[in-house]
Amino acid sequence: MSECINALSDDIFALLFGHFSLSELLACRLICRRWNSAVHQICSLRESAKLFTSANDVLHYGEEVLLHQVKDRKTAASLGTDLEYWALKPPGRDDHLILNDCQLTPEFCQFFARLFPNVKHLIVYLNDDDDHHHQLLKNLPTLLQYYSVSLESLSLGGHVSRLQSSSTHHFLPFINSCLPQLKRLDLLTRNFSLLLFNKGLYSLAQVLSQLKHFSVNGKAVSNSDQCFPFSSTSNHRSGLHLDIAPVFELLSESCTSLILKDVNFTAVHLADIYDALSTNPRLVTSVTHISLTGDLSLAVVKFICTNFRYLTKLQLEFASTETVSHFLFEF
Repeated sequence: MSECINALSDDIFALLFGHFSLSELLACRLICRRWNSAVHQICSLRESAKLFTSANDVLHYGEEVLLHQVKDRKTAASLGTDLEYWALKPPGRDDHLILNDCQLTPEFCQFFARLFPNVKHLIVYLNDDDDHHHQLLKNLPTLLQYYSVSLESLSLGGHVSRLQSSSTHHFLPFINSCLPQLKRLDLLTRNFSLLLFNKGLYSLAQVLSQLKHFSVNGKAVSNSDQCFPFSSTSNHRSGLHLDIAPVFELLSESCTSLILKDVNFTAVHLADIYDALSTNPRLVTSVTHISLTGDLSLAVVKFICTNFRYLTKLQLEFASTETVSHFLFEF
């Protein structure tokens, strides 16, 4: 039977394996050399990957990132290609892997890069339900170095309540200086902004200057809330807020999309942002999509609409201690 199957052409093999999930494909590698070669050929065509630490993470990701906002059809439709970027794909096109205990060891990074040599878009979900997340962050640059000349999108989601500077001090410098082709950066992991409080967003000055899309979660608290690209939380506890004024100073004129999650706008913040825009006036003409989440005021809305006159889409999520209100404006 196996000889008959192996007599099939490469095209037939690709057609058959095209219905397998990614985990099933990886298992097929172990059957024989012919199957291993076929799997490598299929995987080499994948240009995106999503890495999770457990099956529960995949479930939370699917529920919160997608289903929460898909309930609102108008919002889901407006997200367009961005929703496609985050979406979990069906078997045959799926691109997510569960790391389990490997946690991006150097051996795994080498294996992954050899199996998926053409990844351009990478999503990594961090969750400190597993205490190995420090090791994952520490070793992520080891994986990214294999894609230093090809990676176009890097997105971090999930939640971590504790970050150890000893295991993450080299992470931001690597992102800032070693990914010259990066055009999209999402730093949406809850509490990840703790890494930015020393030097702030200036520690990412080089990479910010080359991005077309930038997202950041500006709030750092220690709780169990998840942080996903489109999910909302009605439990906004007090915490540290990242100074996001440098975003408007450092982003390049090629930036078209900006998402600021759990940001804190006061009159002082708006004044700082206005000063930042005065040093980077072309940004107001390049940005066409802005999404803001947090304790927003009408003054913030007026400021955005007054200064960014070329907007085609403005998404606002006003959050208080009791309610969350969503607004979508298309121009």
